Amino acid sequence: MHLRSENPNPEDDRWYLLDPWLSLPALGDQLTEATIAVMSSEKQTTRTATHRDLRYGFISFLNEVKPNAELKDLCAELFRDFVTWLDAPGSDGKPKRSYFDKLHKLSALKKLVGRLSPTLSELGVDHEIPVNSWSGQHTQRGKGKETIPLEQFVDLLAAAIAAYEEQVKEIDRLLTKVDKKLASLLDTGQVDFHTVEGLCAVIIERYDGMLPEREWLKKTDYKLFEAIEGLGYTGFARIINPQVNDLIPAFIILQCFTHWNEQPLCCLRITDIDKKAGVLHNKYKLSSYKVRAKKMVFRSFAKGDEVFNPCNVVEFIERWTKHMRRSAPKRIKQDFFLYVSKFKNRKVGAVRSLAQPLGGLYSLSLGRKLKFFQERGLEPAGANALRQAGSDYLRDLLKDSEKVRILLGHSSVTTTDGNYRSSEAQRRDEVALAGAMAMKERHQDSAGKIDPRGHYEDRSAATPGYDCLDPFQSPVVGQVHGRMCTAYGLCPACPTKVMRLHDVFWARRIQLQQRYKQAALAMGSARFNQRYGPAAEALNTSLMRLTDSDLARIGRLNLNPIPELE
Repeated sequence: MHLRSENPNPEDDRWYLLDPWLSLPALGDQLTEATIAVMSSEKQTTRTATHRDLRYGFISFLNEVKPNAELKDLCAELFRDFVTWLDAPGSDGKPKRSYFDKLHKLSALKKLVGRLSPTLSELGVDHEIPVNSWSGQHTQRGKGKETIPLEQFVDLLAAAIAAYEEQVKEIDRLLTKVDKKLASLLDTGQVDFHTVEGLCAVIIERYDGMLPEREWLKKTDYKLFEAIEGLGYTGFARIINPQVNDLIPAFIILQCFTHWNEQPLCCLRITDIDKKAGVLHNKYKLSSYKVRAKKMVFRSFAKGDEVFNPCNVVEFIERWTKHMRRSAPKRIKQDFFLYVSKFKNRKVGAVRSLAQPLGGLYSLSLGRKLKFFQERGLEPAGANALRQAGSDYLRDLLKDSEKVRILLGHSSVTTTDGNYRSSEAQRRDEVALAGAMAMKERHQDSAGKIDPRGHYEDRSAATPGYDCLDPFQSPVVGQVHGRMCTAYGLCPACPTKVMRLHDVFWARRIQLQQRYKQAALAMGSARFNQRYGPAAEALNTSLMRLTDSDLARIGRLNLNPIPELE
């Protein structure tokens, strides 16, 4: 038994198999009716998920554990057994289901029982469903995701660019010649069977932009078939009718530049590409509808000379697929990613679009994309991995989560930081925040005399041992013994504790030595030795190793002044 979900276009109709429900002799009819009632009130994506969670969740549990269950058996005790069944480990001893998988299957059961609740109440059955008992198992929330390294992201993009450049070199010049031959054919009616571009023009004019299948062409138009076979049938098909594999390099390039998810990029339409955007009309603006967010997402790119510039990629793919649009169904005629279908079942249409998902999911581009990487010996990555790696790079480049949020099209910074920030990026942000808080405390403790805005180095106050051996016993006057130094990490006295040989640290030591000299003149020898004697002696000893050339080189550095000692 199948449940049919009708759509405005019959090609997008979905069929849901309900045989596992009917295999339950006593409960099959009631559970089927309740399932249909639940799914009829949901959107297609949720409907598909609910069907999957029920089929491999509670329905599978009943078929396996209690196939002869009756309606009165749907009680709290059975539901607790279902939770235990979800928690059952696999043959290797590890959990078979993830946290979210268990949560979704339990949620689907709640929907089903909600429809049966009036009947169960009349029977006096306690049908209370247990609460989520796995709340502490999801330890990854808020900790970020492990993303692919930036080097891998660059390698994947470079492989797509290299493949795309080969396509442009091979196809672009032929497309120009085909356009000229087609214009000449329409004007003069003269047929050219001796060149590739001439034959392409004949195919486009006779068969509305589509190369017929070889066997059909052999029976129907043998003269044209013979001419095509002499130069290679496959080559002609690729020039005027690109397949889905031909679009993958361009798809990867645009995905890496736009950071869009799979669905909005698949659904990009030519009518939603503004080629005269910007004040000087020097930008392309790409717009696409994101189904889950129920809004349009946008990206703008400046025109450039690079082959892989998104503007040039858009122009090339549009030219490559323009002849196929003559035969494309009206509803997909303006879709950007069109390709010729090689399926023998012509019910799906000779011209297809990546915006037409197979099986309700946008899996065609994903599967071909992973295969594209594997064929080149690269570790593959999906759309989410590429998007997250790109967001990490943008965050390092822009130093601003709000800008990254705008570029990724999120509604809030919480979504950006919680889902598109790796654990390493979160750790760096925590260190930077701790350093900034330490600088603020230092600014307050000095009554505004120390301005932290001129410091651009790492503020690693949360990392013990950064520049001082003991942050709780600072040699700087004014610090409380046993309390963390408010200047820790940027204190000019730190070089007296840890010897660093970079010119910047030598310059800081020289600046501190000058402060010590000024303090000695103002305070007198006895008071100065009591407060700064050991530190000043250690500093003078370390500076004795500098030569005149070292001092000249260090003197050319332009550093901000260090704070006063008191």
